Amino acid sequence: MNSNDIALIPGIKICGFKDRATAEGALAAGADFLGFNFYPKSPRYIEPKAAAEIIRDLPPGVAVGLWVNPTREQLAAEIELSRVAIVQLQGDETPNLCGGLGLPVIKAFRLGEPADLDLIPPYLGRVWAVLADAKTGLWGGSGHRGDWELSVRAKTFTDRLFLAGGLSPDNVAEAVRQVRPWAVDVCSGVESEPGVKDLEKIKRFIEAVKSAVTESSPNED
Repeated sequence: MNSNDIALIPGIKICGFKDRATAEGALAAGADFLGFNFYPKSPRYIEPKAAAEIIRDLPPGVAVGLWVNPTREQLAAEIELSRVAIVQLQGDETPNLCGGLGLPVIKAFRLGEPADLDLIPPYLGRVWAVLADAKTGLWGGSGHRGDWELSVRAKTFTDRLFLAGGLSPDNVAEAVRQVRPWAVDVCSGVESEPGVKDLEKIKRFIEAVKSAVTESSPNED
């Protein structure tokens, strides 16, 4: 892999860690961001205090905390407790809530029809990145594939697009080739069962992301 290929590789975020060993294994395998789910109804839920025990030993800028429709007070308290570096808001949070948190914010949007793209502009200038997810009845982690065409269109609003929604080791290479996202985000696609990360699947996912770049790059002499 040459230096141009490396520059084209999307960032890789693995979401839903609950134990130190798997989180450290994913980081060693090449993940750029590790997600910790603070939504109590999720099978991937981890208490902020427990997450902090893992996060304290991670490199700076790696840990992402995921919330669904928190209050500002809850968000501030759990950011302080968990010590995450990045905030991901996965619900119906307002643009106002996304601003003034003192940390980069990834705002997720469930894209299922062209009109859903109209939800993005009010958040611009308040969020660090946009995440394009599948439109389902769940707040992420559904395993349903997102709309890649709409995800491409979402890139007109931001240079920092996270692509999510049903990604797996088997389809992420094609997703990267079609969408060319700034980063990819996987959760259920690298699990052996809901809430249980599979390190071998994580390794396969990361290799598939890298292969998408090398296979689509022109050969050099």
